[in-house]
Amino acid sequence: MRTESMNHLVRSVLIVSLVALAGIQASAQSSLSIVDALPPYLLSCRFTNNGHFSISTKYTGTPTTIIYREDGTGNRPVNYTSHVHLYVDGVVYQMAYEEDTTTRTAPPPHPLAVKRMYPDTVAGRPRINVDVQALTVAEKDTIRATLTMEPVLRSGGAFIRFTITVDNRGTRPHDIGALLLVDTKIGANDRAPIATAYGYSGVETKYERKVAPGLPAFWLALEGTPTAPGLVARGNLRGTELIEPDEIIFGNWTDDPTRGIPGLYRTLWKGRPISPAGYTDSAILLLWDSEDQPAGLRRIVAATEIGIADSLSVLTGGGSGGGNPGGDGGLALAGQGGCLEVEAITERPCGDPSWSVYAPDTVQTIYLVTNLDTVRAASVRLVVGAQPRGVQAIDTDVSVIQDPLAARATGVGLLSFAVAPRLADHTYEIPVTVVRNGADTVLKDSVCIIVPGVAARIKARDHLTVPVCPGETDTVDVTVDLDGPRCRQVVGATIIDTPSPTLAQVLQPLPMLAANGSGRIRVAVSPATEGQQQVRIAVHVRDEEVLAPGDTTWVELRDTLTLTIVGRPAEFAFVPAIDSIDLGDVCIGDSVDDDLIVQNLGGCDVELTAALWIDDAGGTFKAIPDSIVARRIGRASRNELPLVAFGRRPGVAVGKLRITSPARPQQRDVTVRVNVVRPAYTIAVDTVEFDTVCPNERTVRMLGIYNPTPCSVSIDSVTVTDPGGRIRMTSSDGFTISARGRVTIPVVVEAVQASDIVVPLTIHSVEAGDQQRTVHVVVRTRQLAPSTPSLELGDVRKGTTVVDTVEVTNVGDAPMTVTSLRLAGTSAADYAAVPADGRAFPFVLQPSERFDVRVTFTPSDIETRRATLIVATTAAPCAVLQPIVLTGRGVVPIMDIATSRIGAGAVCIGTAVDTTITIRNAGNSTLRLTSITIPVNEASLSTTASLPIAIDSGMSVSLPLQIAPRVLGTRTLNIHLEHDGEWLSPVDTTIDVSLRGVLCADVSIDTIRADVGTRIDIPVRLRPRYALAPDSVTSLLVGSAAPLHVQVRTDRAQVDVSNADEGLAGASVAGTTIVPGLVDIERLDVVPTAMGDVVTILRAEVLLGPQRTSPLLPAVVSMANGDVELRILPGLLQADRCAFDNRTVEERPIPAVWNAGSGIVVYLPDGRSGELRMTTLAGAVVHTVSLPQSGGGTMSLPIPDGVAHGWYGLVLTTDDGQIVRTAMLLP
Repeated sequence: MRTESMNHLVRSVLIVSLVALAGIQASAQSSLSIVDALPPYLLSCRFTNNGHFSISTKYTGTPTTIIYREDGTGNRPVNYTSHVHLYVDGVVYQMAYEEDTTTRTAPPPHPLAVKRMYPDTVAGRPRINVDVQALTVAEKDTIRATLTMEPVLRSGGAFIRFTITVDNRGTRPHDIGALLLVDTKIGANDRAPIATAYGYSGVETKYERKVAPGLPAFWLALEGTPTAPGLVARGNLRGTELIEPDEIIFGNWTDDPTRGIPGLYRTLWKGRPISPAGYTDSAILLLWDSEDQPAGLRRIVAATEIGIADSLSVLTGGGSGGGNPGGDGGLALAGQGGCLEVEAITERPCGDPSWSVYAPDTVQTIYLVTNLDTVRAASVRLVVGAQPRGVQAIDTDVSVIQDPLAARATGVGLLSFAVAPRLADHTYEIPVTVVRNGADTVLKDSVCIIVPGVAARIKARDHLTVPVCPGETDTVDVTVDLDGPRCRQVVGATIIDTPSPTLAQVLQPLPMLAANGSGRIRVAVSPATEGQQQVRIAVHVRDEEVLAPGDTTWVELRDTLTLTIVGRPAEFAFVPAIDSIDLGDVCIGDSVDDDLIVQNLGGCDVELTAALWIDDAGGTFKAIPDSIVARRIGRASRNELPLVAFGRRPGVAVGKLRITSPARPQQRDVTVRVNVVRPAYTIAVDTVEFDTVCPNERTVRMLGIYNPTPCSVSIDSVTVTDPGGRIRMTSSDGFTISARGRVTIPVVVEAVQASDIVVPLTIHSVEAGDQQRTVHVVVRTRQLAPSTPSLELGDVRKGTTVVDTVEVTNVGDAPMTVTSLRLAGTSAADYAAVPADGRAFPFVLQPSERFDVRVTFTPSDIETRRATLIVATTAAPCAVLQPIVLTGRGVVPIMDIATSRIGAGAVCIGTAVDTTITIRNAGNSTLRLTSITIPVNEASLSTTASLPIAIDSGMSVSLPLQIAPRVLGTRTLNIHLEHDGEWLSPVDTTIDVSLRGVLCADVSIDTIRADVGTRIDIPVRLRPRYALAPDSVTSLLVGSAAPLHVQVRTDRAQVDVSNADEGLAGASVAGTTIVPGLVDIERLDVVPTAMGDVVTILRAEVLLGPQRTSPLLPAVVSMANGDVELRILPGLLQADRCAFDNRTVEERPIPAVWNAGSGIVVYLPDGRSGELRMTTLAGAVVHTVSLPQSGGGTMSLPIPDGVAHGWYGLVLTTDDGQIVRTAMLLP
């Protein structure tokens, strides 16, 4: 592979490794992934924590599956469809998510337990791993298996290598094998067509390694079809670092119920029959047969690869003849869509017989050949054309399998090419022809192969020798670096520039340079004089490419290095470069040692002839041994001379040591110093102060004694002289202070009464001398007293503040320093305490002096709030000062309403709904409700509550509320309560009252009695069921601004309606539809009218129908947007038949009565008188009128006062009898 490609691969692998590690942290090991490995293939693999695995790719730009994965993501059900089985001593161990084949429920009888998940990196490749464990039934032995996935790159594709490594942790050998089921889903195709090196098959197929033709080298699964492959998944069964399985079956993942053959997912081990039917859900099953594995052995039992091949391109041709009678479809060829590439491999170690320059050194390309004809194609072959130098087809004429190729069938052809190493990058194009029927050329294609150049480069490094002894010969190594994947022999190393022919000579043999490494050339150097001399050495390496026997191209690689030879005689010096050594401190009678380092700076050996003390400071210094004779120091080496000093007399001792040698500078002197010290000690203080000790109180102070010397110091005793016995030491025994150590000893004071005590303290040491200090004790009483042990601040409204004070007095006889006022307790934050006079801390309170503490209380919550006030001082009082207890009670009235939303529902206008608002005081003080605010001009809400109202803590009141809507429609009204408390819930600050005002009314038509052939008016009325002003209905309907749509159905044989006008529906004809039997009136708005409750008046003629009565049926389709509750009261037409038969009728005048709108008309013949009674329809007399004798004619009678408009009965009584009519009296 080219350098830039390799770098790209390395970068991607590093990124993938980090992603894998991050995946564990992020998901708490619920899954482990490698993401987007090996660009541009962008493979991802994933283990879940139950051992399930899946593989996907973004090669096509969008995430696409290769191994099916549905694990609960994307709102899909959990579905684990691929698995691993371990076969141990005849028992099959399954993944725990699999089913028991008998019960068809999970788990199986012998599950594999997942023990851990972890990532690692091996040989620069990231891996993810899952450890599973099987426990054998008989021996309880443990078998541990590791499932591993890692990305690998091969020619023509990228893959995830799946490895199963088994560790026999038991006590005896076990027979162990493995099975791998891969549920293929290529993109969206769960029925992926599968092909192998042996051809393409649409039915289940099985191959065995030990049964001819053996196992194919690979398998392919297509996203599409052989003629439109789409994404192509590939599995490698043979290759470097792979273990060839013993069986492969590709076919149906699911069951074949018609033949009773279980799906591959239910195959536990060997022996499954092959279904002859086509597969509908493709899968691959691989099996590695069992082998004996000794106890304690760990081995890889299975290794295969699953990934994607480079895109395939499709060619078609050869239809309509071409030597193939009957066919017209030709052939389709799906071949490599891009160039095949090989990767240069570093030779390591040199001469490795298994190494090859390229991996692979033989490339393969796959062809899917599909017969598009309707007849079979015979002898379909791939023929390789002329091959350029450097590439050689393994076979130039390859038959497509199967042969002959059936109609519409697909075969597979495989071409292999061996490539020779090239010095420079090279791209080959090899022509390929598809031939059928012997010599019928159908298609032409070409194979593209890219090989990277392997030419090497060398770099000879300049070299500076270490000092070499003049006149002597030494050997040095010079380095030559090689940049190239092949080891190369140095064929020449020539000295081309030297001041002397004897100064340097290249030694044989010349080295082999390691691939991408280096080699060393040995050179003998012999400087004759002191100083630096240079020689130049030309290095020759030969590189080559062999394209064929006898066809070799050689390339000479040359570089030159400069070798600087340093000649230097023997010379010594001290390291570091010093002329004196300070040995530090040493105690009298003790010793201290150190080393003097002597370095050989020259190229010859240094011989030290003597090391003598010119001045040993009176026997203070010595060398070990006392003198040094013939001590040899080699070139570039050093030696250590031990020195020792003895502490003989106090003070600084200075000596001088001389080193002599024949080497330069013949002698060197070094001055040696040491400080001899005697034991000593220091005391931290001159006076041990006991400041203000309480009477009858035992007080201890620690006295520190420090040893500043490197010698231990013995203290014989420490005593205090106090005749009163008030001051004493805890022990008078002696002790030792270590070198530069420290000891503290306790001094105890216990005085009965107030006093000042001054006594001496003596430290006795024979070795270091005595020292005396003073002990000073002041005995006094320290005591503060508050004016009250507790402070009660009472009830305080939450959030407000009260202030009180407490007095603190110094009741002792010693001053006391007050450092702070501290508050403690659960409610300390509600209190604050400061000096009332504003003085700053710290301050001194003299005996009998007092100060006031200003305490503020601001409760943050209700009920009792406690804290303690602590007066802090520098010295504790002689008697414990109890904290001052602070107590207060936070109070607040809290408004709580049972509900903030009142729904009155539908309420008829003209009526009212009574309800209540229940208010509870949830606080701990009286709640005062001062007012209820109802929106202005809202006559729909009212209350009779008498305000203000005081509500005690925990009590409730109910406020009356009357809801009486005045307009139609749904409304929400807000009521605000004014009070002096807080709301229990912030959202309850208003009460929302929702109501729907509706018009409750009757829609009716009265009973009408009329003669056949007469014209009548039929009023349709809308009468409110509750008391409303006469114009209220009209106002409500007009105010709703809603359409009005009414209908009246009649008997078309009895009533002929010609018009409808007047009333609420208006007089306009527009919007009125009249057909026989139906009057439909639809108005966009309601018209104010003086006719009160009349919706409309139908103008009709009474017909002679088959019946004497006919119903009049009103209906309301739409009114006031539906904000109505209506009762429909149908009317009735009674048709009276007059002289329409053939009988002879005596014509003489007869009385008559009828209504005329707003009055009554009576006809009396000449000389007749009578009486007219108005009755209700139930017969009750409403009004009676006496009619005087008439001269003949009609008379009009007004509607009497007090008689409402409506339907009435008219009874006219004359000498001729009675006439009864019903009449609609209008206002």
